[in-house]
Amino acid sequence: MGGLLHHDDFFDLVAKNVHIYRDDVASLTDGVVRLTGGEELQSDAILCGTGWTPSIQFFDEEEKVRLGLPHDPEAGSSSTREKWEKLDAAADKTTTTTYPLLSDPPPFRPKITRTTPYRLYQGMLPLHDPTIIMMNHIVTSNKLLAAEVQAMWAVAHFDNKIKHPSVEEMEERIALWVAFSRRRYLSTGQEGNNIVFESIVYADALLKDMGLEKHRKGWWKDLVEPFWPADLGRAWKEYLDRVGATEVK
Repeated sequence: MGGLLHHDDFFDLVAKNVHIYRDDVASLTDGVVRLTGGEELQSDAILCGTGWTPSIQFFDEEEKVRLGLPHDPEAGSSSTREKWEKLDAAADKTTTTTYPLLSDPPPFRPKITRTTPYRLYQGMLPLHDPTIIMMNHIVTSNKLLAAEVQAMWAVAHFDNKIKHPSVEEMEERIALWVAFSRRRYLSTGQEGNNIVFESIVYADALLKDMGLEKHRKGWWKDLVEPFWPADLGRAWKEYLDRVGATEVK
């Protein structure tokens, strides 16, 4: 809310039109949010603002498996577990071969994890349900940059303007993401979603998916100059100009 308070129309546009329900979510179905107190809320869209601690407890284990969220390692089928074990092993080998320094880390205290890692394509998209996007489930030092570029990517995804690779290739990329996170960030990377020092690379990858180039400044300036909010503004304008603003849902 701190960012919204900077806008002159905050109270008229937001504060006067928002109703707050202090309750937990019991279940979600098409167009309906059911609260634990029994109240049912009609909804066209749901935005989960979970703060710094991911709040996914309202999904059962079966849904967590389906959506690629951290879950009990014993949940799901044995064939799925075996598939990911092979993918993770191959991705770890690729990571240590590409970055030999990561194969011999300094002494550290291993973090005991009792769930699987996140398995979301580009840190957002479940492999088997393109109708939902899990935003802000990454660990990064620049949350505002990540949130804005994720929102842009989400719009393009739901507009069917992004050509995604096959499920098999997405699985390989997810496994590589997890392997790099674990090797690069050790204990804090065990959930496979840590990109603290890769925020700009991540943003650039999402913009590349959208086919955008106007945020680029040339190979030299891309290396030595900061990445500013205005750069995302140029990229967003490029997207609107290309697809036509009236087409954006």
